[in-house]
Amino acid sequence: MPAQFEVNPSALRRYAKNVDKEAERIRRIRNKIDQVRLSPGAFGKLPESDELADD
Repeated sequence: MPAQFEVNPSALRRYAKNVDKEAERIRRIRNKIDQVRLSPGAFGKLPESDELADD
């Protein structure tokens, strides 16, 4: 037998409004991060450091 849930529509609307705000905040942060350029070797000399810098 499937579980039954009761949903409060106003809670869903508040959640959706907060998700939209956070999504915009994440977009702003991502735009700022995209402008950052790291110098070669910023993460050290280990083999994975260049891949980490690319990420």
